[in-house]
Amino acid sequence: MKGLYLAGRLWVVVLLSLFLVACESSQPTKGVEKVQKAPQKRQPEVVEKVEALPPAQEGPERPLYNPEGRRDPFRPFIAATPVEKERKRPLTPLERYSLSQLRLVAIVWSEDGAVAMVEDPEGKGYSIRVGTRIGDRNGRVKKILKDRVIVVERFLDAFGKEKKEEVTLELPKEEEELLP
Repeated sequence: MKGLYLAGRLWVVVLLSLFLVACESSQPTKGVEKVQKAPQKRQPEVVEKVEALPPAQEGPERPLYNPEGRRDPFRPFIAATPVEKERKRPLTPLERYSLSQLRLVAIVWSEDGAVAMVEDPEGKGYSIRVGTRIGDRNGRVKKILKDRVIVVERFLDAFGKEKKEEVTLELPKEEEELLP
């Protein structure tokens, strides 16, 4: 098998060398004359004097772009930003976390109404009532039920309109409490 491979390569080399030798013949073929290029003459450079342009004529003005009422093409479609009003008060600790970071731990009923307890990621507990500000998107506690707390968040949508979204914090089931 190896001998056939070497023989094939030898034939290729022989054919290429014959082809190259045939191309190098010094005799021109019949009917073909060598054409010589005429030397190119260098033409002198022509420099013309350019006159100044006349002053711009007054005509219809070009319209200016007015972005008012149009969406900014460089802002994302879905990005929900909180409704920002002038803050005259500092943020509470519960307003520094998103609702997904907070965990509902307990709900207690009393004569004054329901009180719920939430825990931040560090494990610190906070009591909340209806109307308490919570979450980093201007949320307020709307209802406290026996097994969950409903929070309403206000934010601006992609078009700059104020939207409201209800988020539910649920008490963990008894099986979930056993898991770390």
